[in-house]
Amino acid sequence: MSALHFYVYYEVAEREAEATLAIVHAMQAALVVETSIRARLQRRADSSTDARQIWMELYPDAPAGFEARLASAVESSGLASRTGPRHVERFEDIA
Repeated sequence: MSALHFYVYYEVAEREAEATLAIVHAMQAALVVETSIRARLQRRADSSTDARQIWMELYPDAPAGFEARLASAVESSGLASRTGPRHVERFEDIA
């Protein structure tokens, strides 16, 4: 089985963006320490309509058991209460 790459996207209210950014950075920093993963965060370039932004967390080459670790990190950080529903996509390399 090849490594999985996780992509997580959700909406953030523009008025909550600064505080949410701090939470995501802290959560990802903890995941990096725990798993050595290369976490990234992006914002959709054209997402600032209706005072909402669309954010994407990227976790390439995730280690085994990462999804459970991510879910635990989200819960303990309180992130889910600050965003819209989180959509988790899993991809694997085919070549």
